[in-house]
Amino acid sequence: AVRAPDDGVLVVTGGPGTGKTAVALHRVAYLMYTHRERFSRRGVLVVGPSPVFVDYVSQVLPTLGETSVRLVSLETLVTGTAVTGRDSADVAAVKGSLRMAEVLKKVTRAAGRARVEDVRIVFRGRAITVPGREQATRRSQLERSPRSHNGLQGQARTALVNLVVRAWIRAAGAEDWSDRVKDDLREEAALDLRDDSVFEQALSAFWPVLDRHEVFARLRSGDLRMPSSLLSDDEIGLLTASWRSSDAITAADAVLLDELDELIGEPPAPPEPEDDEPTPDDYGEVTTFADRSYRAARDLSADESHRDYAHVVVDEAQDVSPMQWRALGRRARSGTWTVVGDWAQ
Repeated sequence: AVRAPDDGVLVVTGGPGTGKTAVALHRVAYLMYTHRERFSRRGVLVVGPSPVFVDYVSQVLPTLGETSVRLVSLETLVTGTAVTGRDSADVAAVKGSLRMAEVLKKVTRAAGRARVEDVRIVFRGRAITVPGREQATRRSQLERSPRSHNGLQGQARTALVNLVVRAWIRAAGAEDWSDRVKDDLREEAALDLRDDSVFEQALSAFWPVLDRHEVFARLRSGDLRMPSSLLSDDEIGLLTASWRSSDAITAADAVLLDELDELIGEPPAPPEPEDDEPTPDDYGEVTTFADRSYRAARDLSADESHRDYAHVVVDEAQDVSPMQWRALGRRARSGTWTVVGDWAQ
């Protein structure tokens, strides 16, 4: 198992105390030695069931000669989200169900569907109206894209500009203009409307920028309803009671936030100031080998510079929920795996 080829998924099974974890850790050391360049560049992720596991592994791996591995528990898998509570088994089962991926997709879509009204705007000296029904139709077309919600912000802006131009052409009786002239008109509108407060307000309703924490808070509060077609009334009741009884974030909540992060994406970056100069970075940090080893062993969980790890080790795999597997999969879309578990459990 330690020396098995690194070409897919290696599954290591066995009962308690049979040495599965020890084999997995020696395999990490072996693979890091034989594929040093690739693993150092893309990283290795080791995932365990609890912080106790992380403490244990952080002491063992350095003795095997490896300190460049990121260690996390299921509670610390999602960086930037502090787990402050625990779910009961029945609540955790619902939150961890694969159906929650579809629930969150529908919730995200609902969060991005603010009510659109007719937009009255002045373009090229003419007051025109962009009907709300046209906006709703175009938004439905954009929602079919597999890209994240915020990742479509640029396309949404272009779509609304085109609707403004279409309304202007109708009002001006310019339907017979050539396609080239109409394209020039769209380019002109894209520039002219960028600083138009009415247009920007309309864009905020047409395609609002979303934040995963705000969407999750609205879901917890009941402002965004869970689809009854995917969850039973009893399951919805369990989730509602759990979220309303405590503000704590559980390990199952953390991966729901991670799923929302994938669905929503990063907000659009603000334009950079033209006159800003980059800060000089002429001096590197001076450290000792002891500094680096200590930091790697004790603080690896704080670093998630790798989003596509070369290799992932999952210990106690039988305890990983389907939603947690989705979160893990996002961290190694093209990586290889060592999966360790006791199927009898």
